[in-house]
Amino acid sequence: MLYFSTINEKDCILLYYTANKEKPNISIPDKYKGKKIKYIKAGTFADKKSIGAVSFNKYIEEIGRYAFKGCIKLLFVKTSKSLRVIQNEAFSGCYSLKYIELYEKIRYIGTKAFFECISLECIKIPRGLKEINRETFYNCEKLREVHIPETVKKIHPSAFKGCNELIIYAPKGSYAQEFAKKQKIQFTEEQ
Repeated sequence: MLYFSTINEKDCILLYYTANKEKPNISIPDKYKGKKIKYIKAGTFADKKSIGAVSFNKYIEEIGRYAFKGCIKLLFVKTSKSLRVIQNEAFSGCYSLKYIELYEKIRYIGTKAFFECISLECIKIPRGLKEINRETFYNCEKLREVHIPETVKKIHPSAFKGCNELIIYAPKGSYAQEFAKKQKIQFTEEQ
């Protein structure tokens, strides 16, 4: 069951979730009592081990810190096209996470956001992102493919630490190419 609270006359926040083993897939509704659900509070789904997939509504703008931390069976996340912020450690320890869909409006992905998502194989960084923070993909040991746009101008040296089979796909002459060279990560040019 999902629990909400109003923020103002138009918007509300997803506060808490109580696990339902018979319903491992969660779809966050667009509205609650006529108000748009725009935020997922810190720790809302943390350590809910039965969750297998999550689909966001079209209004979610921010995922709070630790929101899905430790959801060890979470395989798939479909975010909203409105999503702008993924806070620190939002998906850390989601060992089964294989796929997350990210859209162009994302402007911030926090430190350790995907820390130890050991099943994650591929990620496409959205064009609006300018920086990849400290340990964002730390120890994502199956991460083989990262597509980084030319808009990214800063990547912390530990962003991909422990991703030993990684290939960075990015435009020639981009900061991502320079980063790959410095970190001795395989690079493939992408148009």
